[in-house]
Amino acid sequence: MKAPYAVPGNRLMGIWSEWLDLHEQLEGEGLPVTAPFFSAASSEGPAGPILLVGKATNGDWGTSEFKSFSRRQKKAIIRDRLCRNRTFIDGGAKNSAFWCFYYRLAALALGADGVIWSNVAKIGRKNGNPKGRLLTMQTELAIRTLQAEIAEYRPALTVFVAGSDPVMSDIIVSALNAPAKRWTKSERIRACTVPDVWWMKGETPALWTQHPERKPAEQVNFWLHRARDLAGLPKSSR
Repeated sequence: MKAPYAVPGNRLMGIWSEWLDLHEQLEGEGLPVTAPFFSAASSEGPAGPILLVGKATNGDWGTSEFKSFSRRQKKAIIRDRLCRNRTFIDGGAKNSAFWCFYYRLAALALGADGVIWSNVAKIGRKNGNPKGRLLTMQTELAIRTLQAEIAEYRPALTVFVAGSDPVMSDIIVSALNAPAKRWTKSERIRACTVPDVWWMKGETPALWTQHPERKPAEQVNFWLHRARDLAGLPKSSR
């Protein structure tokens, strides 16, 4: 049976193995971790996809299945994590602002196979987003992982909906080697300012927004228009 994900290259496979080691360390410290999250490109995905990067998984992420594996079965665990990413996406629309935004991006990219879902933090917590030591312990590896994901997937655009959390912001800026002066800030739309929207052109185009939850339609529409332009997608894309 064909896997629903594109087999990662050696660099990314090594990164996923490092996340398993870090998860074991954090769990051993008694931190409230859930099973690790890995990004995965679709096996049917087009060249130049959109990489959508959130904060972290919310709540359980297949922890019981994850714990059913022996720690010696790294390849099997990685396959399980990659399959979970793509099968979750292929299961259809989810009832949340993040997933509504995901599928609207997918409409621009000609289908869900054209959007890769990732997160800044690959190890979440049972309630809320990771913070404190659980997040800072991920920082160095999270930076290298974002760099490896961009190198592997070669996205036409990377969209960050990670908001302004200071640790996650440092991870994004460091991974892209993109200080503030390289980013363009949102302009005014009619009489309304769209807050906290940044973008960057160049070899690695990027769009950085707040999380879409409870955001007005005009604001989210602006993000989508900017994403389309940065990714070089035609206005007639559906």
